[in-house]
Amino acid sequence: MLICGGEDHLVGNELNLSGEERYICIEKWARERFSMEDVIYKWSGEVLVPIDSIPYIGRNRFDRDNVYIITGDSRIGMTYCTIGGILITDLINGVKNEWEEIYKPSRFTIKRSAPFFKILKDDFIYLITKWFHKDSKEGASIALNEAKIITIEEKNTVHIVT
Repeated sequence: MLICGGEDHLVGNELNLSGEERYICIEKWARERFSMEDVIYKWSGEVLVPIDSIPYIGRNRFDRDNVYIITGDSRIGMTYCTIGGILITDLINGVKNEWEEIYKPSRFTIKRSAPFFKILKDDFIYLITKWFHKDSKEGASIALNEAKIITIEEKNTVHIVT
């Protein structure tokens, strides 16, 4: 059996190709390089990138202790699933694994991620100001813990809370 991957896209983003068009591209690529018969399985490669760019592998903190996840593989899912297979096998068998803390799904906290959210807020305000409200610094003047209603093109409003 041959497993091929590629044609990933960000979650919810299919700007260039539809899901079916992506499958056609991958199959064409594989048939040009390998002797193949039927395609048995297909799956979509939506890209999920965690805040720190490291996947979540281990016990699902929102579930029972015997529920494990591998997600946020940032376009290299086959590699991280291999790492995940090793790590989760160790977790199930009670074997200490030095990777557990690195990939631990519960490592994300709002407090630790504050710098990321500040950048995200700043980027959002920049885009709103640049694209929709070019002659105003109204969006950029919003202070921490403040909200404003900004008029865009004299008819729409955006509520921004920082």
